[in-house]
Amino acid sequence: MYTGAEKHFRDSVHGYIQIPLIIVEKIIDTPLFQRLQDVEQTGMRPLFPSARHNRFSHSLGVYFLGKQAIEAFRANSEQKVIGDGHVLGLVESAGHPDKVPSDDNEKTRLSGYWWDKHVLLFTLACLLHDCAHAPFSHTYEYYYAIAQKDIDEEYLVELFGEDCRKCWKGLIGERISVLDANLMKEYPSEQFIKDFGLFRKTEESIWVNGKNSVCRAKEHERLSATMVGHIYKSEILGIEEELLPHNPLVSEENLEKDLEFIARCILGLPYSSLNCSNAVEQSLKNCMIALLNSDKPDVDGLDYIVRDAHNSGIDIGRVDYHRLFRSLGIAHVCVIDNAEVRNCSIDGIWLEGSSFFSGYSSKTPSLKVAGKMRLEYAKFDESGRERPELDSFFAVDWFSVRDKTGNLKSVESNSLNVYTTSDGNDELATGDDKLCPDFKITCDGSVRVRGTFSGIVAGKAILNNDSSTLKAFDEYILVYDMSCLSALEHAMMARNYEYEWIYSHPQVLYRSSFLLCYMLRLSARFLCCKNHKEVSHFGTERLNLKSCENCKFANTDEPDFQIPRLLGFESYFSDEPELFFEEEGYLFYRSNDSDLQVLFKQIMLENERLGDKKSQEIACYFKRFFSRKHQRPLWKSRDEYQGIIREFSSTEKRSIFRKLTESEKSSQIAYKFLPSVLNEECEQYDLGSVVAVCSKLNTKRINAENTLMHSTRFGITRLCDIAQEESAPTSNQDFFYLYSDRAPGSPLSLDEVRSLLRAVCETNNIA
Repeated sequence: MYTGAEKHFRDSVHGYIQIPLIIVEKIIDTPLFQRLQDVEQTGMRPLFPSARHNRFSHSLGVYFLGKQAIEAFRANSEQKVIGDGHVLGLVESAGHPDKVPSDDNEKTRLSGYWWDKHVLLFTLACLLHDCAHAPFSHTYEYYYAIAQKDIDEEYLVELFGEDCRKCWKGLIGERISVLDANLMKEYPSEQFIKDFGLFRKTEESIWVNGKNSVCRAKEHERLSATMVGHIYKSEILGIEEELLPHNPLVSEENLEKDLEFIARCILGLPYSSLNCSNAVEQSLKNCMIALLNSDKPDVDGLDYIVRDAHNSGIDIGRVDYHRLFRSLGIAHVCVIDNAEVRNCSIDGIWLEGSSFFSGYSSKTPSLKVAGKMRLEYAKFDESGRERPELDSFFAVDWFSVRDKTGNLKSVESNSLNVYTTSDGNDELATGDDKLCPDFKITCDGSVRVRGTFSGIVAGKAILNNDSSTLKAFDEYILVYDMSCLSALEHAMMARNYEYEWIYSHPQVLYRSSFLLCYMLRLSARFLCCKNHKEVSHFGTERLNLKSCENCKFANTDEPDFQIPRLLGFESYFSDEPELFFEEEGYLFYRSNDSDLQVLFKQIMLENERLGDKKSQEIACYFKRFFSRKHQRPLWKSRDEYQGIIREFSSTEKRSIFRKLTESEKSSQIAYKFLPSVLNEECEQYDLGSVVAVCSKLNTKRINAENTLMHSTRFGITRLCDIAQEESAPTSNQDFFYLYSDRAPGSPLSLDEVRSLLRAVCETNNIA
């Protein structure tokens, strides 16, 4: 345990946060991390003026919670791994005979060194997970993905070496975002690139601990992970050497793997290509990754829940995370690789992606399966029954515990059927007295299995019996003690409350999803016109920024290609200010909230100086921002929206939603102006500058099939086997608001709003 010098940060939520001084010096006291002091944590400020906390304090809070979580996880897991006979650290010791343990004491000591190192790496990931966050919370992050480049041979050689000409040559000429291109350059290992899924064919699928491992990390997570390798590589090695001075697993040779693990934690990207030599260690790493970034309550989400509640005054954030952390543990998983079995007991829980293939022309012993699965039957040919190839299957309906209406159901298909058991679960059963056709069951969630089976089994299972004859190797998976169930549910409900009632509020959406974005777009066009006076006639003719669509300086794929430059996007990789607009006196370097507010104010003032040659759009919308004279919504909540569109058919609802939310421009993905063909309809109701803003309800639910619980009574079981209700938001349907300049105090009637939406539905030429 580290006992050296520490710095104490007084936090309004967690009290004193103690961080080793070397981490403060090498990470916290750097320009990139200090920038977070001026990046707001949340977009709820239009509703709660006191919610002025930033990503800096949030990062410290995630470090604090991450340290508690990983220490509790280690305390509940370390001895179990040793008791199972596994030695950790052998992967890092490979190639170094002097580091390989020779007796039990040395094995235990080496495992301790492994835990020490990965606890440190995990807490560093917690601290750095937002180090390159975009300004104004999540408002601008998707602009990071606008910049694109062509994949060329030079880039592929840099990633994969000369062998790329054999394996990756077909990628030449494809497009890749600059963000992803730089991420791959920092972590060029074949396993990382494969798991990230950047170059994966659509039909390929990798299953890891119950989910499809295609990385869906947000833009700020991808950029933050990139910066770990680009900025903090030597600093992290120095931190390891000082805080773990006698750890034999700390070395420059292992640094690349250590940095990749930190990046995976930030991205929520588990390891997938596990084998008998690395499965134990990498599956434990996957458990750690899930503690920072997963579809379950993680330390990132827990901190912003309690921090948002504390600073805003919302009384929803009293989550008992101490109890949640104490419940963290692991379950032993048997990995089975296409084992051929006859009348074999396979009782237990089989994880997502596992499969059972019956290819025998005989009676199949009793097999009962409960959970989400895909059932496929073999085709018969004229000569009789034969074991089919994989592509000769055809899909039948999906079977799940409950249908969409929440009712239990019973379905029969030949000698395979789904029926309701006495305990209220649906189970798929093969009959004892009937000849079963060849079939395949694929688990599309963690599935509970009882009985015996003959055929080929593959996948990952927590078995109730001795599995030594089946397993190829061992892994571990994260489980919770059943005592934390209430804390688990409360954490998810508190998170969803914010997204349902605060981030979907019309005032919050107008500022974050429209006004700030549109101002940035207008700023980019203003500066481009100013920089190319010979084309725009800046200062001599009225500035019409709509004409930028056909300007020769606008990229044909993205007219607003300048936007990432205002965010200083390229400067993250070059360590130099972005020189675009330098002749006009502007430099952009890793912009924060204040940088952009100053930019907006300066452009507003410059525009005013143009007099009658100024841009009317800038004059209008910048004034709305600085004076908070926002446009008003035609309805004020999702429930009111549902009441308005209730009389429209399903087809009409989809048409209206598509026409008012789908945008052809990546810089306008959250908002869309009503087209000129509807001007007459809008003028009829005294509506000006009508804009539609989409509200995407980013709510989560606990995956009850894939969340595993442990208790002394039931052992390891699925959450859906013990919980009566799933943790799900009340509604996860996206909707939109319409904002206009209509005078306050004179809202449209219900019939008038419906008439306007009817006009949208009947207009065919809305892009």
